[in-house]
Amino acid sequence: MHLDKSVVVVGRSPAHSSAEGAQLVVIVGDRYVSRCHARLRIEREVDIEDLGSRYGTFVDGRRLSTNERVRVHARSAIRIGYTTLLLLERPPDFTDFTDVRAAYAFASIGATRR
Repeated sequence: MHLDKSVVVVGRSPAHSSAEGAQLVVIVGDRYVSRCHARLRIEREVDIEDLGSRYGTFVDGRRLSTNERVRVHARSAIRIGYTTLLLLERPPDFTDFTDVRAAYAFASIGATRR
């Protein structure tokens, strides 16, 4: 999934006032994902913030505190519930260099069980 807005909200049902104007990434079939679980901000760098999720947001195996915001990089593994997403840089031939957000995408690398 290509990330094409500067704010991306990930969740089970992220259509919420805190997600207004954001790109929504919906994770289905994972009951451990909160309605509005995490938010990414894509500028020159990419940050992720846990939005008070019940089961936590993990970046490369480390659990974020509620409302903690950390920098993520290409190839960072982001676990939301049992679902792991990989932040990818899109190949240069697909990048619109006038818009830095076009350089990123998510790939789902599967579900894990705790």
